[in-house]
Amino acid sequence: MRKLVLVIAAFEMLVLISCTSVNTQMLISCASVNAQKYIDYYKDNPAFGLQSGSVSTLNESNKRELIEKLGMPKTEMDILKRTVIMMANDYKNTSPVDGANVRNINTIIETKELRHCGEYGVLWLGILRLYGIPCVYIQTLRAEDVNGTSSWGGHVFIECWIDNQVILIDSTMGVVYKGYNDTEKIIPVKVGNTFATMGMIEMFRCYDPGDIMGSKDFVFTTYVEKARDYYRKNGGEIEEFLVPIKL
Repeated sequence: MRKLVLVIAAFEMLVLISCTSVNTQMLISCASVNAQKYIDYYKDNPAFGLQSGSVSTLNESNKRELIEKLGMPKTEMDILKRTVIMMANDYKNTSPVDGANVRNINTIIETKELRHCGEYGVLWLGILRLYGIPCVYIQTLRAEDVNGTSSWGGHVFIECWIDNQVILIDSTMGVVYKGYNDTEKIIPVKVGNTFATMGMIEMFRCYDPGDIMGSKDFVFTTYVEKARDYYRKNGGEIEEFLVPIKL
């Protein structure tokens, strides 16, 4: 046990050192301030994406479990590959249950169940930040649903900084997209063969979905309508889609 504690301490020191590539002086704690109001700072100061919130904060026991499972990958891309393998081997993808409700990351790890794309996203947030990779959670709407009424479908992606570039992760499908433009709300990607084939529209981005969706003022349909309105004004048929890279 003592040896394990020493290994974890050394690991966390290495992660701290690895964060020197971003402006860690801008680092804030989601637990002590309303971090969501700083979401626009993330693009210029990726270190904001290293802090977790109400549903993405790992407890010490689960940090140890993940480090023991994933080890010390040599590259950041290797972290992504090992995460996909771990999820495929250790976690059960259950039937979708209440997509608007994202459980706490520690509950997800302890039950080894992933109920929908939002929970895949939360688990990725915790793992990436554990290894010192800044990231944010992005909730999107299918372009197919811009003219819909109460019915709509969406998907969650994780945006992260790796090798000084922005990469988009489909945390459910286990693929990444390079060449992604993080300034555009209309994302030229497809999800599955039939689920979403016309692209996705960003509804909101956050450091932790619990901090925004748990707010008393949060109403999902408000974000749906804003995304629909944005697409009607700025959207159109996507001519070229990003190519998914399997991990």
